[in-house]
Amino acid sequence: MPAEDGAQLGEAYGLGPCTRILKARRSSWPDTAVVLLVWLGVSTLVLAPIVASGISLGPYTATAKVTADVVAGCLLLLVALLAWRAWPNRRDQMFWYPCGAAQLIDGEPEPRIARWEDVDTVTVVFRSDGEGATYLARCSLRDRRGNVLAADTAYGRDVPYDFAAEAARSLAPRLVPPLIGAYDAGEPLIFGDTAIGQNGITLTDGDTGEITAVGWPEIRRIDIYEEGKGRERGGEQPASLIGIDVGRRRALSIGLSGRPNGIFIPHLIKHAAGQANRPVRLINSCGTRGDELGQAGSRQWLGMASVNIRAVNPLRRALLGSGQLPVELRAALAAEKALVLEEGLTGTVTFRNYRAPHEQANLRKDAVSGAIAVTSQRFVVWAGRYKHIDVPHYHPLRAGIEVTAERSDRVCFAYNPGAANPALSGRVEVRLRTAQASRVAELLDRLAEA
Repeated sequence: MPAEDGAQLGEAYGLGPCTRILKARRSSWPDTAVVLLVWLGVSTLVLAPIVASGISLGPYTATAKVTADVVAGCLLLLVALLAWRAWPNRRDQMFWYPCGAAQLIDGEPEPRIARWEDVDTVTVVFRSDGEGATYLARCSLRDRRGNVLAADTAYGRDVPYDFAAEAARSLAPRLVPPLIGAYDAGEPLIFGDTAIGQNGITLTDGDTGEITAVGWPEIRRIDIYEEGKGRERGGEQPASLIGIDVGRRRALSIGLSGRPNGIFIPHLIKHAAGQANRPVRLINSCGTRGDELGQAGSRQWLGMASVNIRAVNPLRRALLGSGQLPVELRAALAAEKALVLEEGLTGTVTFRNYRAPHEQANLRKDAVSGAIAVTSQRFVVWAGRYKHIDVPHYHPLRAGIEVTAERSDRVCFAYNPGAANPALSGRVEVRLRTAQASRVAELLDRLAEA
């Protein structure tokens, strides 16, 4: 029994009473093979009986009819055998304790054990769901002896978040103070391709080897993107990206996914930026907070800009998308000092006399989730899982885009897709519901005339 296993492991390894038991079922086949199998199975189940029936009822010899039935039966049997082999047959278990964690991997004779006092590396991995939304897919621990324990979404959607939060609570008091102490002593701290020191931040491009060094006086603001995946629980969420606004329309970023101990870099950044008197803003994808930290660490609501990042309910998200901007685009817009940032909005996209190489529609209306972003340089409209508009205010294409507050809670963006792509024609109207409809329309009109 899992409860007995957890209690026995906790007692045997001195981890304390078991506080949580998790189970994961896994297939030994890769995801792509499972997808191909599903496609093959559906095709066979649909086509094999039709072909066999057609041959049996047609003007064919008895031998041909028997052969067709045998082939169809063999194909169905093969699909059933492959489905049985690909069905999740590996059962892993994970147990959490006050002093650490244990993991039983199906096929491994010994349990994996990690005590918090021995763990020296935490790695979080973020992935995109294909709709521009980022989520925490995996959190792994590594101790001094090389033991690795990992919690991924196979245990549950929220498990990696909970595991990362538990790791942060247990390890930050031990691992963060030495980082801050080394920084205060003047030592540059290196995290892979990123170095953080009292002179500033240095980034190295892994492909070209190009080195970019930015001094603290050059930095206007730092944005830390916490990925809460729409969870209602409070508290600090793991950060996936750090955006650095260095002015002159330049934006740098530090990706934290897959970076050993990257989960602790935001702690160091907040400390270093506070000493350099640089503002740090926390942006949570749940829309629960958008805070700005001053030198003393006090929080103030962002009154200069409208930041509204709300979650979409799971059913609408599955059907229409998350309505959130990709992390990289969001970071670039934040570095440009977003005046308006609205995500998770509901609305529609209307196509009138629309013509594309593989698509035509005289009149079609699609329900969507979308986002609006306005900076001092450009504005972006995202809807239906892709970007409709991304135009600088001074660009000639801006004159052909109509922005209208049709109601107090609905703004319409109308444009001709052929203006930017000659292969397209017609008219596209993106309507999104927001309480700031009038403000968005007036702001865009004013920026276009400036």
